[in-house]
Amino acid sequence: MRIFLGEYICGGGLIGHCVDSIPSSLLREGAAMLTALKEDLSAFADVLVPIDPRIAPVALDGMPQGDWKGRWIGKDRVSAFKVSASQPFLDQWIQQAKTCDAAIVIAPESDHTLHDTIEAFRSSAINIVAPNSEFTRIASDKWVTAQRLISAGVAHPATWSHAQVADLQGRDFRDGMDSLVLARDELSQSRRFILKPRDGCGSDGIVVCDHFHAAIQQMKENQILQPWLPGQSISVSVIANERGVELLPAVTQSIDPQTLQYFGGKGPLSEVYQARAHALVRKALTAMPKLGAGFVGFDLVLDDDEQGDRLIEINPRMTTSYVGLRKIVSGNLAKRIFNLESEPLNYRHSGQSVVWTPDGLVETAGQS
Repeated sequence: MRIFLGEYICGGGLIGHCVDSIPSSLLREGAAMLTALKEDLSAFADVLVPIDPRIAPVALDGMPQGDWKGRWIGKDRVSAFKVSASQPFLDQWIQQAKTCDAAIVIAPESDHTLHDTIEAFRSSAINIVAPNSEFTRIASDKWVTAQRLISAGVAHPATWSHAQVADLQGRDFRDGMDSLVLARDELSQSRRFILKPRDGCGSDGIVVCDHFHAAIQQMKENQILQPWLPGQSISVSVIANERGVELLPAVTQSIDPQTLQYFGGKGPLSEVYQARAHALVRKALTAMPKLGAGFVGFDLVLDDDEQGDRLIEINPRMTTSYVGLRKIVSGNLAKRIFNLESEPLNYRHSGQSVVWTPDGLVETAGQS
């Protein structure tokens, strides 16, 4: 079996951009996911990886300089090809993916990149393991996702579009939140606010404001406004294949409270919090179109009080939590994605936590 593995940042998606302009957080996390997934895939298949030659040393640790077309030495059944700036990266990806039996891509939701990449592969008759088109389209737009979840009764932060906020610009804010006659309780109680791109990826483009007036003054057309919610940031990943949808262990996320930058994770959670997180994700899945196949991440906030739990957003792609989950769960997660491993899901208990960084460094902690 031969699998094409394309990660957007390391694989030439930004080949026409200056390297220094690539957000370091996206580069680190992209390289971490690529390295982890290629290791798992190469345990049962040959793997073909596109590489931006300018950042290859970061993307593929251990590859000899200049040996772009040669096979790696050792147990890894991985080969790479250099993406050129002379033609669109996606054309090059598709050309090479046609030589493979299946494909997995990791790409950002911004500017429809993820959705369009998946659809381009499908229209080229490539067997890409990814969510269905409608699921990806909705999950890639945080405003559309919010409307979908809220209308289905899934606990989600109060969310405003730029058009809705524009209607409030002429109001008198001297009385604070009382002037927001259409605000939900959680917004009226909030003292911090978050601006994020509708199609954002990670913490890129997110702004945290301490005052509502400052937030609406800064808000741009492609952003949404949400209240800052207290609680613990949680990630739940799911794998979908022909057998159905399988929920992986819930884990915590280390998030900077000022920038929302991701600093890694730890897991799994206790059984009580696992149950709460999984229940919320199941509700979200019923509100969304059929998932289809692949790996999808759900971001949540769990409060001290279960009534404060919220589903924040859905990432219709591989997330950095994969680097930790593959050490928490027994077996090979990539095999589960391809429905080649059907044994019951076994994983560490919370007393044996796995901790990881956005760079993919993983260690096992003691009693939590």
